Amino acid sequence: MGKNKPEDTKTLPRNDYVFAKLDDYNTRTHILPILLDERKLKEILSEHKDNPFGMSGTSSKETKIYSSELSRVIDKLRVQPTVGKLALYQLEAEEPFELIELPGVKGREVKYLGIKFSDRASAEHEIFKRRLNTLLISYGYRGLLEEC
Repeated sequence: MGKNKPEDTKTLPRNDYVFAKLDDYNTRTHILPILLDERKLKEILSEHKDNPFGMSGTSSKETKIYSSELSRVIDKLRVQPTVGKLALYQLEAEEPFELIELPGVKGREVKYLGIKFSDRASAEHEIFKRRLNTLLISYGYRGLLEEC
């Protein structure tokens, strides 16, 4: 029966085409409406600043659960590609946290951004804001975080 058809590379799972299209749909439908609503954006920024770790509770401390809006946004940010993703680096326990950019390829060097923080909470919140800004810019929205 003949020759094999050329593969349609746009639908191959290894190219993540389907995931990318579904993720884009979910972002436009469920994430952007949260981020484009000034009140909701302020609320999730405040909520994250107050609790940047999303800590579990203990017998003496209540569990802090994020709102559904903040949870959705955080889940979206977690699945972003590693290339260019921001992270924290701390060489020694008593040294400041430094903002780095991940290369996305194992074995390549990280990029040190020269931005340091004395405490992890403010560093984590800064990464959150920067990742939000990157996401918004990727969808054509600039300057929204400066307004909040």
